[in-house]
Amino acid sequence: MATISTLKRKNGNAYRVQYMVNERRYSKYFPVNSDIEKVKAFKKRIEAQIAEYRSGLSDKVPILDGPEIRRDKITLRELTNELSRLRRNDVEEATLKRNICAMKNFMGCIGPDALVMSLHKAKIEQFKTWRIETCSATKSGINEDLKNIRTMLNEAVRRGLIHKNPVESFELFRTDKKVPQILSSSEILKLKNMFEGQMWLAFRLFIYTGARRGEICQYRLGDGKGLRWKDILWMRKSIRLKSKNKERVIPMVEPLHKELADEMQARIENQTFDNEDLIIHYTSSTVTQKIKKALKEVGSYTYRNVVHMLRHTTATTILEETGDLRLVQEILGHSQITTTQIYTHIVDKRKRAALEALPY
Repeated sequence: MATISTLKRKNGNAYRVQYMVNERRYSKYFPVNSDIEKVKAFKKRIEAQIAEYRSGLSDKVPILDGPEIRRDKITLRELTNELSRLRRNDVEEATLKRNICAMKNFMGCIGPDALVMSLHKAKIEQFKTWRIETCSATKSGINEDLKNIRTMLNEAVRRGLIHKNPVESFELFRTDKKVPQILSSSEILKLKNMFEGQMWLAFRLFIYTGARRGEICQYRLGDGKGLRWKDILWMRKSIRLKSKNKERVIPMVEPLHKELADEMQARIENQTFDNEDLIIHYTSSTVTQKIKKALKEVGSYTYRNVVHMLRHTTATTILEETGDLRLVQEILGHSQITTTQIYTHIVDKRKRAALEALPY
């Protein structure tokens, strides 16, 4: 938990003890000719204090520049601001915005100066009632707020701001699952003619793999996400997709195999090919805007996540053709089969429409 660094000076060795608390680094400097046994004793003592603090036995943060009250006494406003700062570079901007928006909604009911550790299930029920009666919010919208609030509280525990989540479990509203919106084959064919260059390749990757947006594109420039040339397994004719510390390998269909090979050859000829390089250099927001624009032009635009709609379309088409729900689960990378079962409702609905369209 703490480390000793030896600093060589002209007249001897100095020492520095460094340690981390609440995502912040602290250090203690020991000048030249300091007794190394005293340095080790300090290290041992500070490690004991850190252990007590993290276990909740101590109310003081073990820092060297004065006492600081334990963060269990943090208010909702302070916790939200602190997590906004700490998570800024760890999660996607849109995710953090949803988390913060939910916390602001919560503070609108409970109050920004309410202590986090004073929360309990009755406060959650109060918030649910307030959102319905005062804000006319939908039950599904309130559920999303509650999930985001739980995420923020769990993150506060993980980062040492509080020692436990005061409302670990609570009931969400029961709501009917929304049937995912998909595109027809004719709409997909129209869209194919709307793109060129890297957007053409990005579109083909989405419809032939059922990938999530973050598996193909970087969220922001240089964030390390996105599909790279090294993820194309040429010998296996497969593609390795990575998402949230998980990865899966799916087959690469022949049209996509040819287009990727042509793109790689073009970059080699231009001397711009790098096996570590991204295949699609557009950010996810740029890809979304370009697909939205194309959907508007073909008259199929909706306000839902348009890139995810391509994923839904691929999943539904595979299920209609094979009837194998497990296969769809593996291709999409769902950890639970219940998540994939939503596509059975789409297929059943389309079958019913086809039967009702019989001319006799």
